[in-house]
Amino acid sequence: MTLSKKILFFIFLASVNHALFAQIRITSPQNRAVYQRNQDGLSQITIAGTYETQIDKVEARLIPVADGQGTAVDWTVIKELPLNGNFTSVMTVRQGWYTLELRGSLNGTIIGGVSQVSRVGVGEVFVIAGQSNAQGMPDIEGIGASSDRVNCFGTATNTESGGDFYISLSPFSQLTASSRIAPRGNNGWCWGRLGDLLVSKLNVPVMFFNAAFEGTSSSTWAITANGGYAPNPYIGGTYQNHLPYQDLSQALRYFVSQLGVRGVLWCQGEADNFLVNQKLSTNAETYRANLQTIINKSRGDSGKDLSWVVSLTSGGSSSPCSGICGTAIVTDQNIRNGQLLVINQANNNVFLGPDTDAIQVTGRKDGVHFNGTGLEQLATAWYNALNDNFFSQSKPHLPITLMSPSFSCGNNSVDVVLPEGYSSYQWSNNTSFNDGIFSNNRQVTLSTGLSNKYYARFRDSNGNVLQAPAISFVGSAVPSSTITADADVSFCDGNSVNLIANDAPIYQWSNGSTARSINVTTSGSFSVRTVSQYGCLSDYSSPVVTTAKPLPPKPSISANGPTTFCADTNVVLSSSTLQANSYLWSTGSSVQNVKINTSGSYTVKTISSQGCASPASDAVKIVVNPLPPTPTIVANGPTTFCADTNVVLTSSLQSAIAYRWSTGASSKNITVRTQGAYTVRTIDGNNCFSLNSSAVNVKVNPLPATPALFSTKDSVFCDGDNTVLQMTLASGNSPTWIANQNGKVTNYNTQNITVTQSGAFKAYQTDLNSCKSVISPALYVAVKPNPDKVDSIVRASPYTVAVNTVKADDYVWQVNGVESSVLSGSPIRVIEEVTLNVKAKNIYKTLFYGNKFCYSAYSDPYNFKYFDDKGVSVYPNPSTGVFKIEARTDWKNTSVEVYDMIGSLITKGSVSALNSSQVLNLTMLPEGEYILKLRADNQVIAKRILISK
Repeated sequence: MTLSKKILFFIFLASVNHALFAQIRITSPQNRAVYQRNQDGLSQITIAGTYETQIDKVEARLIPVADGQGTAVDWTVIKELPLNGNFTSVMTVRQGWYTLELRGSLNGTIIGGVSQVSRVGVGEVFVIAGQSNAQGMPDIEGIGASSDRVNCFGTATNTESGGDFYISLSPFSQLTASSRIAPRGNNGWCWGRLGDLLVSKLNVPVMFFNAAFEGTSSSTWAITANGGYAPNPYIGGTYQNHLPYQDLSQALRYFVSQLGVRGVLWCQGEADNFLVNQKLSTNAETYRANLQTIINKSRGDSGKDLSWVVSLTSGGSSSPCSGICGTAIVTDQNIRNGQLLVINQANNNVFLGPDTDAIQVTGRKDGVHFNGTGLEQLATAWYNALNDNFFSQSKPHLPITLMSPSFSCGNNSVDVVLPEGYSSYQWSNNTSFNDGIFSNNRQVTLSTGLSNKYYARFRDSNGNVLQAPAISFVGSAVPSSTITADADVSFCDGNSVNLIANDAPIYQWSNGSTARSINVTTSGSFSVRTVSQYGCLSDYSSPVVTTAKPLPPKPSISANGPTTFCADTNVVLSSSTLQANSYLWSTGSSVQNVKINTSGSYTVKTISSQGCASPASDAVKIVVNPLPPTPTIVANGPTTFCADTNVVLTSSLQSAIAYRWSTGASSKNITVRTQGAYTVRTIDGNNCFSLNSSAVNVKVNPLPATPALFSTKDSVFCDGDNTVLQMTLASGNSPTWIANQNGKVTNYNTQNITVTQSGAFKAYQTDLNSCKSVISPALYVAVKPNPDKVDSIVRASPYTVAVNTVKADDYVWQVNGVESSVLSGSPIRVIEEVTLNVKAKNIYKTLFYGNKFCYSAYSDPYNFKYFDDKGVSVYPNPSTGVFKIEARTDWKNTSVEVYDMIGSLITKGSVSALNSSQVLNLTMLPEGEYILKLRADNQVIAKRILISK
């Protein structure tokens, strides 16, 4: 993941000493950012920036871009006394489209000019998901927005592999016809026109993000939403990077966290109807379960009860064309019913979207995709679905606001503390973030100098990413504050002394004054601190004590903390009397405040300028408890190990009341799974902490990446063929395959294996630290058996032959050594004398490779010879009265006559066509001999038949 994630951020850029003119640099919001409004039309915008010349106030104002496009806000203070060249503030803004202006001032004087973001808005934010009729097609021109208030992030991801490199700190843009709407949109599609319609109706700006993915089914989305890799039916293998769901997750975590969101617009269903030009049968419950899985996962990932708008979409073409198809789309009511089940589920926060199946029923590009007026109609249909009921009942979610980090200047360094409350923090000194990570701490110390650039990022508990651009410091020296007096600080009542601070941009006196000098007329202690040109705040100066005569009264002692404490701390005792010229403590100290770290009773006296001492104060008793012994740490195993194991660290001093580990744990033992240096302290009955034990350094070697598996050929094939399975393998790592074949598990230690038997194949890799990756998902190989060779060919009738026993799905015939393209199955009709061979054919249906055909070897040859029957055969003869008539060639409209042996006609009938075996039933005749005559088209054949019962 790169550092340049477009998200709420802060920048610190300190100024140079000689800067005479500085202008605020606005780092948030980005130009054309649109923030989601709540139901009252309000949102919260994080306003951040940097400055070079120190200021004591930052003001902001909002100017509607055009009349009626918002509510103007005049100059309003958003930050008092910013420090360290950086400021962050959160401003509540009413819906509208504004120019944001900022200015800084010092002591009422404007410093530099006015800075501005020309476009920023509060309105509606939508995330689009689904397939190509939501993503847009690159070869179909989309519709750009005519309104200036329709926006997007116009740099999308790679169309094949995805990834998050497209997320950068560049501004947003107006949605045009060619805009690649991030994360994955191909162009403006119908969304530019929908934006225009919504802006016209709602009078607020609109922002779109497009996470739709061409050709993906509901199961593809559901599998990847659950963290899996879905199979890719177009190119084989699986979609990379947990696509398509990963794009939706990124939009939620990187953009929605920054801007908020109204809801997700879902348009998908065509791929559940026809996938790879094959009609599918997705039932309503399966589609409902898939879609609900995606919705639930999006809500869990974002930590928000996201509103969804689901279209009724299933239309596709069973016969795609290369251009505009004239045939009507085919819809699937099962898919539509699945969509309705999700929409109609009570309290599901899912709304009915447009019926896209009713749009451009004919004339779609390639039989599936909207084009031309179809896109106009699609935009209008979405607009009608996003009606008043949707905007009143849906749940808008506001952006995550960012609090300011804190800075503490040092000599050539700055301590930076990121805002608390996040689950993880990372620091890097490289623009390729992962190449320069140097800390996982919330607080770091950074060096000054413009050549030193630092980057930070942090995540909340839902994985939403907040990330900062470069941080660099021109200077950081902590200023030193001093006070000079223009007269004696010991003076009589009625006189005064002027206390003057050293030259600085800003002053803070202990009495609340912000002037460079103060006039003191009473006894007291006065100190000052200053803010430098770098925005660094000094410590308070040494106090100047003014004394008004006469003699001081009896002092009292105040302690800055408990008077009973442990030996690793102390207490400061202070005399209450400020009029004294000096002090005399029972320890011999002569300062006003003494630091005590030994047991005893302590008193103080004050002495005036005339040398008069006050009575001793009441004694303060101090009790110092000793520290418990320093413990040691024992590890139950190696302290260098792989990331899938751990080590248990145990503290010595088993009699301790409690323990305090460097991790914050309070148990005697801790289980360590992360790299670091670990120490422990023990706590005794006085709640005194021992010194830290010596550190135990734990090194955790990361696990190598789970390998991806590939098949060089189809993973479904016939017996006797093979495929080679390959795994991705990092340089220097060792491969291991786990093959489960015929109930037996075998391991192979090569990167590629040749497979000839069915089985499930998983793999992992082992690195040079002997750390093993997570085992990959299984890749399945199915080897289909070839049918048995046909035993023999038999004559089924005078003019048909068949295999002796049916053992396969189909049969392929060879006539005189040449494979026939018209003969199949068994039996077959033969109309000439030939030599026949036959082979068996089994058909296996696969999900991704179509039908697979496996064949046996050809049978032994069979020589087909005609009977001497003059081209017509009557059989069986004799029979009980049921005869079959079969002709060598097709006879049409054949008459049938039966005569007795003296030539008398007994019965007659007809046969429409003698193109196959026909049954002649003469069971009504008595036993005896008869003459059967067949007549057709000047052909007459007589056969002598015998009925024997």
